[in-house]
Amino acid sequence: MSMTTNSLKVAIKYGDLEAKIEGTFDDVWRFTNSFFKQIKVNLVSGSKSAVITTEGKSVPEILVELRINGFFDEPKSSKQCFNKLKELGKTDITPNAVSMALKGLVKKGELKRVLQGKSFAYIAPYIDFEGG
Repeated sequence: MSMTTNSLKVAIKYGDLEAKIEGTFDDVWRFTNSFFKQIKVNLVSGSKSAVITTEGKSVPEILVELRINGFFDEPKSSKQCFNKLKELGKTDITPNAVSMALKGLVKKGELKRVLQGKSFAYIAPYIDFEGG
């Protein structure tokens, strides 16, 4: 095999933003992390608060939508997530269902679990978090 196992090639395009990078996993991760932050700034600057509807959506779908809209830019406990879902009108859920959904999203790489004090919190996977 002529391909080296340490090198990745990634191409990303979003609107006018376009990037191609090749390098080690760490190099590619650092670059894509900052690229996605730029995209997020563009998205967030377009609207101060996005409207999130819960009707017909599963708990994981709503949590991902919350992440896209910045809710998980700061670590959130399972209880904070449960309260946010209730606030959005998702009243037919239990704290356990929210906890299970959060764990499932961590497994899929949609969220990252971090230790905050003596309990776990959940944060967007592309946010640099120095804590716990």
